[in-house]
Amino acid sequence: MLQDVESFEQTQEMLARLKTQALGNRQVEDGSVAPAAQAIRRLRGKGAARKAAA
Repeated sequence: MLQDVESFEQTQEMLARLKTQALGNRQVEDGSVAPAAQAIRRLRGKGAARKAAA
């Protein structure tokens, strides 16, 4: 099957999005994700720790 360059690029972008979605779904199933509020608290805590150390 032959595709023009634009169609090929669109297909590649779609495949990349699908792979990213599949990875995210796998991480959710594995329990390796945290609720947004928890992740934000953790990141803010790291920022405060860095400021205190500086």
